[in-house]
Amino acid sequence: MSSTEAASAWKFLQRNPVYREERRTWAELAPVEAAPFPLRRQTEGDLEAASWGLLAWEDPLDEAGPAAPFWTDAPTLEATPMPETPTLAALLDVPDVRLSGLRLRTGAVIVKVERGEATVQIRIADGEGFDPGGGFNLLGLPTSRDLQERLRRVAELWPIGGAEMKKEAAGG
Repeated sequence: MSSTEAASAWKFLQRNPVYREERRTWAELAPVEAAPFPLRRQTEGDLEAASWGLLAWEDPLDEAGPAAPFWTDAPTLEATPMPETPTLAALLDVPDVRLSGLRLRTGAVIVKVERGEATVQIRIADGEGFDPGGGFNLLGLPTSRDLQERLRRVAELWPIGGAEMKKEAAGG
């Protein structure tokens, strides 16, 4: 799912009365962890959001909400905690960038980086070792101390990777 498709799908869900009703039924107040950006814990009720392709319920009426929710099937980068790298929170100083996180019930953490309608999901399997005030190493990319540079590279490759995954899924 490309960023454009994710944004369109989220706009559809925001207007869908069935989604809104199910969210009211299943969503519960999610615990939020102390972090430099919103980092919430996936709840038992959030597991029901999987039928909509989501890892957690999002409020469709929240105008200040995300460009896209945490998707189950979005292309997701893998990362490992790495305290000696620049902190993830440094991205909060970049204009128009928003960070949010979701600690899954399995212990893994999904970090979402949004800029406009472009969204990148990053999965840190070692959720216990993840420090939201620390940094991480994106697997499959050259190690660099400049997190912003690594994420810029990801943003440049993102549309290409999404197109390749769609071709594979279509059998092409």
